[in-house]
Amino acid sequence: MRITVVRMRYFLDNTKQMLIRVTEDLPSIQNCFNIQSSELNSISESQGDSHSRGKTVSTLTFSDGKKIVYKPKINSENKLRDFFEFLNKELEADIYIVKKVTRNTYFYEEYIDNIEINNIEEVKKYYERYGKLIGIAFLFNVTDLHYENIIAHGEYPVIIDNETFFQQNIPIEFGNSATVDAKYKYLDSIMVTGLVPYLAMKDKSDSKDEGVNLSALNFKEQSVPFKILKIKNTFTDEMRFEYQTHIMDTAKNTPIMNNEKISFISYEKYIVTGMKSILMKAKDSKKKILAYINNNLQNLIVRNVIRPTQRYADMLEFSYHPNCFSNAIEREKVLHNMWAYPYKNKKVVHYEFSDLIDGDIPIFYNNISKTSLIASDGCLVEDFYQESALNRCLNKINDLCDEDISIQTVWLEIALNIYNPYKYINDLKNQNSNKYIYTGLELNGKIIQACQKIEKKIFKRAIFNKKTNTVNWIDIKLDQDWNVGILNNNMYDGLPGIFIFYVALKYITKNHKYDYVIECIKNSIYTIPSEDILSAFFGKGSLIYPLLVDYRLNNDINSLNVAVEIADMLIEKKPINNGELKNDWIHGHNSIIKVLLLLSEITEDEKYRKFSLEIFEKLSEEPYFNFRGFGHGIYSYVHLLSKFNRIDKANSLLHKIKESYFEEEPKNNSWCKGTVGELLATIELYDDNISNIDINKTIAYKNKDCLCHGNAGTLEGLIQLAKKDPETYQYKKNKLISYMLNDFEKNNTLKVAGSEYLESLGFFVGISGVGYELLRNLDSEIPNALLFEL
Repeated sequence: MRITVVRMRYFLDNTKQMLIRVTEDLPSIQNCFNIQSSELNSISESQGDSHSRGKTVSTLTFSDGKKIVYKPKINSENKLRDFFEFLNKELEADIYIVKKVTRNTYFYEEYIDNIEINNIEEVKKYYERYGKLIGIAFLFNVTDLHYENIIAHGEYPVIIDNETFFQQNIPIEFGNSATVDAKYKYLDSIMVTGLVPYLAMKDKSDSKDEGVNLSALNFKEQSVPFKILKIKNTFTDEMRFEYQTHIMDTAKNTPIMNNEKISFISYEKYIVTGMKSILMKAKDSKKKILAYINNNLQNLIVRNVIRPTQRYADMLEFSYHPNCFSNAIEREKVLHNMWAYPYKNKKVVHYEFSDLIDGDIPIFYNNISKTSLIASDGCLVEDFYQESALNRCLNKINDLCDEDISIQTVWLEIALNIYNPYKYINDLKNQNSNKYIYTGLELNGKIIQACQKIEKKIFKRAIFNKKTNTVNWIDIKLDQDWNVGILNNNMYDGLPGIFIFYVALKYITKNHKYDYVIECIKNSIYTIPSEDILSAFFGKGSLIYPLLVDYRLNNDINSLNVAVEIADMLIEKKPINNGELKNDWIHGHNSIIKVLLLLSEITEDEKYRKFSLEIFEKLSEEPYFNFRGFGHGIYSYVHLLSKFNRIDKANSLLHKIKESYFEEEPKNNSWCKGTVGELLATIELYDDNISNIDINKTIAYKNKDCLCHGNAGTLEGLIQLAKKDPETYQYKKNKLISYMLNDFEKNNTLKVAGSEYLESLGFFVGISGVGYELLRNLDSEIPNALLFEL
């Protein structure tokens, strides 16, 4: 009963106040918005969330059909309007300036509708301006520009809510580690603006992987990844609530031409161009921007979204359960769950509770020159932030450089799904122009120099946490598609691969300066949550092989003990189900079979060999991916046959492969899907098994350097061939390495996925794997990682 009375009182007070204000401000309204009428036809309230004692945005329609929007909010609009005009002049930002009539605690603005675009040229202009908004949002820490906060108004994407400029990272107790520090750094990017495609509500889906794209680029209906309570059999005696699938409607954020929505697909390059143009101009106009902010935006008041609005809405919905409506104490108990949220300063929850108990979505503000948070009732939460939003923004602009622009551009291309991981490689000129072939000590010295240079690149991008002695990196990664993220435990492009490179570098150089990095990586890989997957590439199992290499090269008994502990846990927890087994090295179970065999040899414990044999016997001979290679393909299975001394079966399968598996001549000469993988699997069996492989094509110099499908993988093939026939292949091996080193020296980058400032660090597709393979050429004691040898 109380909440009903409170909400009714708020409604009456706010409606009365709004009507009084409109009456008093009518002349200004008519003049600004060219409204002839003085009569209101309709008032559409609750056009947004309810804040600050029931205040909400309303749309006012006059009798002549003109509409305006009434917003009872703290007014910073004049300062922001002037700021936008400055940006339009200095950066050619093309921000649409919305007409407004402003007062101290409220304002009116023109009604922005989704009006049509006239032609394709205007579509291009729209998306270029959209890209400019992304650049503006990045520079000035704007968030929450989701699909409901951008309206496609002709050829302009219009921000209809300016209140989330100059935002802060919310101080939450995530724990203390380099991974947490990396997450905060990730939050300081275009990815959190709301303008770039992203998936929300993944945590509510069953798979924790599905979500809905809430960005202002979404252009289609979406199914929410969880069921919600909806009324069924309305207006019947069987009316009831049931959990049902919910479809999210589209909004007004997509341009329209000839009554059809024109999505961003096919116009991505204009978005990228727009963002880059803003960032480049900002880099060249730092002094003017910094001076303007310091002179004009001191003490600007902005809204701070400290918790997702949907979380507040969910909590209110829970508190409206009949049990809570019949017992106020029960309702308070529900809302007291807000205290569980891990704010560093819990005082803020008191104000959240006060707003929620009266049915409001909590709202907070911040004076960007100060570190305190302002509650809806004006009370301060002192020292909520470590630094002011103003200083945070000024520092970002002052530090803006070509590297930042390049990195944000790659991130945008990835988000728009137009990322070409090797575009930068293809743009490099005069590759292999230096034909000089290094040999002997000169070659070895060049390799050491190159690997130390690789280490410096990796170290430069490292994010260390000195308190916990942990480290992590933000990198481009390949899952089903390319994405940007914080490294986790996977051998393909995660932390274990960087670890194994440092282990090999320390072994070769005997330099103890690498000890600290190795220690920090170990601390990180031991503490990052990982799945108990029966895999040598992903989850906890991805740590076993790198730890065995550390034990092999640096005699670290602790690494062996941890590897044994992980293996024992996987064996104990993972029953072997035939239907789940995959005959594949990377995405299947072939590699974990090999790793367990290694562990059995090292520990002289037969249980690992027995378990690996049990898995092997249940594997189908059919490869999970029908390729000729090792990483994906049949040849990792051939390799396992040799390890279990099934030589006759291996030869039979090789004959079968030649006869029926592949009708066409192989075109791929990589390790993962091609003839380098075939070479590595068969060369250890019999010399004549490689006679049908075109060696010259297989070892040809590639336009990529990575292990998986580049020159580093080819180098492993040449290392093996040189063992068999040094007279023929030693020179070819030196030639390949020399070409790689010459290109690296000339371009200051290896030919891996990424860009000039964001080379992939990963082991199989990035620079750590290239460095490892180069080090392996110096000393055969460094194991063959492509076959997980020791």
